[in-house]
Amino acid sequence: MTIEQAEKKWNVKSATILKYIEKGLIDNLSCKNNILILPDIPKPYIIKNGSNKTVEDAYRHILKACNKKQYIDCFLLHISEEEFVTYRDSLVAEKLLEKIKNANVGTSNMYETR
Repeated sequence: MTIEQAEKKWNVKSATILKYIEKGLIDNLSCKNNILILPDIPKPYIIKNGSNKTVEDAYRHILKACNKKQYIDCFLLHISEEEFVTYRDSLVAEKLLEKIKNANVGTSNMYETR
C-alpha cells in the first residue's frame, strides 16, 4: 500500500508514517515506479522507549496489540523471532490468543484476543 493508503487505513498523518519508516519500525518496504510501497498490515503497535524491559512486558504488549487489532512482531518488541514465537504460542496455549483463520500478513499470521 502507498503512504496515502496507509494514512487512511491507520488514521495517522503521512509525517507519522515517515517517522515510523525513519525509525525502522516498518519492515518489508519496497519501491515500484518510484513509489514507496508499505506492507499491507494493520497499524503497527508502537512501543515507547523503556516500556519493554521484562518478559511480562512482552506478553502485555502482544496482548494489547492484538486486542487493538494492531500489527506487532519481534522487530517492534526488540526481541528475537524465536522469543516472539515462544511468547505468542504460549498465549495461544493459555487460550488468551487465537489465530484468525485465513489471515496472513506478509510472513506473520494474525491473532486476536479471545
